[in-house]
Amino acid sequence: RRIRFTAFHAGETLLVFGANTGSLLAFDARSYFLRRIVGSDLGEEIGIVRLNEEKSLVACAGGSGTIAVMEVRPTRGENVLKITEHKSPVTALMWEYPFLYSGDEDGVVVQSNI
Repeated sequence: RRIRFTAFHAGETLLVFGANTGSLLAFDARSYFLRRIVGSDLGEEIGIVRLNEEKSLVACAGGSGTIAVMEVRPTRGENVLKITEHKSPVTALMWEYPFLYSGDEDGVVVQSNI
């Protein structure tokens, strides 16, 4: 299966891409070297990605409405949290740590404490 990038978010030090395989790929923003591949455990194509560089966290979601929050430190890559509040595809993610705000196609907005 060919890997396609389906979503991305750019920070000062990292570029994070979501893929059709459900994985996240983190690249160094200056050298463009691949720093980390993280499995999202979503089991579906990633449609949206948001990076919180300050806390080394990334949130991603697919079409099912489930959001996965993971660490993207070079030595880790663990799932921190799964959010299952949405019943339709998530279309917006925004960090205001310690909160993650998410919105879906039905207009539902959720504030999650990470």
